[in-house]
Amino acid sequence: MKLLERVGQEQLDTLDPHDFLILGLITSGKKLPAELHPRLPHLLERGILNRTGPGKLILSKRLYSSTAGVPARTAKRDAARTQKMALLREHITENQSTGRSLQDIMLVFPEFTRNQIQFLLKQLQAEGLVHRIGTTERLSEKSC
Repeated sequence: MKLLERVGQEQLDTLDPHDFLILGLITSGKKLPAELHPRLPHLLERGILNRTGPGKLILSKRLYSSTAGVPARTAKRDAARTQKMALLREHITENQSTGRSLQDIMLVFPEFTRNQIQFLLKQLQAEGLVHRIGTTERLSEKSC
């Protein structure tokens, strides 16, 4: 209900029942059915939704401040990122004496893209938990 108060009466008057369904699905972190997609431009133009990537929508930041706590999607994403970093650090620590090349890490974690692994490694490096050794041709990561 507080979410609707933050939208404002003027904008509420322009919303149709499908828009409320979309807001409910996005708030609960569920996927939108294809038949609701034609309504998305209307909600994006009004600033009720924001696009965070291809096919990824979130409520506008001004609406988040009225909802209780961190949105479920954000909490799940943060937990998944923490788990991925822990797995990666554990793998690097287990192979500390020889280090690990990016290619080796990609073979061990096929569910991660190259960019995801590089991003996680940069975070671990920024936190001082791993450091790079070797040349640019064969880059290895070692636990500190």
